[in-house]
Amino acid sequence: MNTKLTVRVLAAIMGIIMIMSAFTACSDKKDPSDIVTDDVGNYTPEWVVEPTISAQLIQPLVCPYYNENTNHYDISYADCYKIMIDGKIGLIGSDGKMLVEAKYDDIFAIRDGDDYLAVIEDEDSVKQTYIHSDTFKTVSAYKKYNTKKYEYYWNNDNPLFVCTESGKVTEETFAPLLPEAVKGVKNRGGVYEPTGKYGLYVNLVNLTGMIYTGAGYYSDGLIAFESNDKWGYLDSNGRTVIPFEYDAVWGYSALGGKDTPYESFGGCVTVTKDKKFGVISSDGEILVPMMFDSATPVVEGKAFVKTQGKWGVIKVFETDGTASDITEPSSSTTTTTTTTTTTEKSTSETTTESTTRSTSESTKESTTESTTKTTTETSTETTTEKIVYTKGNYKITAESLRLRESSSIDSKEIYYLHSGDVVYVSEVNGGWGKTTINGVEGWFSLKYAEKY
Repeated sequence: MNTKLTVRVLAAIMGIIMIMSAFTACSDKKDPSDIVTDDVGNYTPEWVVEPTISAQLIQPLVCPYYNENTNHYDISYADCYKIMIDGKIGLIGSDGKMLVEAKYDDIFAIRDGDDYLAVIEDEDSVKQTYIHSDTFKTVSAYKKYNTKKYEYYWNNDNPLFVCTESGKVTEETFAPLLPEAVKGVKNRGGVYEPTGKYGLYVNLVNLTGMIYTGAGYYSDGLIAFESNDKWGYLDSNGRTVIPFEYDAVWGYSALGGKDTPYESFGGCVTVTKDKKFGVISSDGEILVPMMFDSATPVVEGKAFVKTQGKWGVIKVFETDGTASDITEPSSSTTTTTTTTTTTEKSTSETTTESTTRSTSESTKESTTESTTKTTTETSTETTTEKIVYTKGNYKITAESLRLRESSSIDSKEIYYLHSGDVVYVSEVNGGWGKTTINGVEGWFSLKYAEKY
C-alpha cells in the first residue's frame, strides 16, 4: 500500500516538473515581432517632415544634361519629387507641400532643359503640359524639347557611338572623357541586337570586359553594374567600391529602360536590399542603416523615406556636411616684405603661390600638410609668383570642393565637386575656373584641381 502511494506521489511530482518545464520553455521563446532583422544601432532619424504623407510612391525627378565637352550625360536630381497618389503623378517639395496636383500619368524633367513635362495619355492622343521649375505654373502648349539619347554599344571589341533619336549607328573610335557603360550588341544584317551584357569603357579601353547583366550611369565618381542579380558600384578605374549586394529600385531608371539602382549624388548613394532602404557614402560608410521601406536619393542633405506606410523627410547631413575643410583662396596676390618663409597646404603639384585660407565654420581645428619655400630678397618688397591657369579639362583633387555663383570666396555656394570629377573650364578669372556640371554653372578654385 505504501509502495503504490509512493509511486503515485512520484508520478504526480514528475508531472508537475514536466508542466513547469513546458511553461519555462514557452517563456524563453521570443515573439517574432521581437526579432531584429536589421541592426540599426543607435540611429534615430532626424525628421524634417514627420511621416504623415500618404502616397504609393515618391521618387526623384531626374535632370539629365548632355555635356558636349565630355560627351557624357550629367545626371542630377531636382529639389522636388514625383509623387504617386491613386495611380496619378504630381510633384511634392522637400518640405512636404504639394507643388503640382497628382493628376498626370507621368512627369519628367526635360532633357537639357530647366522645366518639366507632364503627360496625360488616352487611347487616341497624348496631352503635354509644361511645368515651370521655378514657379511650378503650367502651360498647356506644345514646345520643342530635346529627345536625343546617346548610348555606347560594344560589338566585336569595337566601341560604337549611338544617337537613338534617328536610330543611326555610327561606328567610330570615340573617346568620352568620362567613364561610360557600354551595351553589348551583335550586328545582324545591319541591325544591332542587344546581347544582354555590359562593361565599363574608359579612354578607348574596356576595363572590365562584357561581364555584367545591367548598368546604370556614371555619376559623382561611381557607376552601378549588375552581377548575379545583385548590384554594386565601380569607380573610374573599374574597382568595386560598393559591393555587389544591393537591388535595383523598382520603376527607376535615369534615362528609361531596365530598373536600376539610384546614382551616386552629392557624395552618397541611397541603396536597397531585402526590401529595405538606407544611405551609404560613396566610399562605403553607413549614413542611414537599412531600415526604411522606401527612400529617395539625398538632395541638399535631405531624403524622403517611408516607414509604417507613411512618407516623411529626414535630414541625413547638414547642407555643408559633404564639404571637407576647404575654403577657397582669394584671387588676389599676396605680397611679403624682406626674406619670408611661407607655408601652405600642398596639392598634387607644388605651387609657388602663397595664399591665406580661412578655416571653415564647421571645423574648430585643422591640420595642414606643409611645404616650405624660401623667397630671395631682391628688394624691400617681393611679390610671390602667380600661377597662370588656362581653359580646358580639370580633375578635382580635393575630397569635396564648393562650386560658387561667382569667382569669389564670399559668393554663394551652389554645388559641390568631388575628388575625381573631371570638368571643363570654359573661363578663367585669376585662380578661379568657370564650369558647368549637372546643369549647374559656377566657379571653383583651380588650386584644388589639376589639368587633365
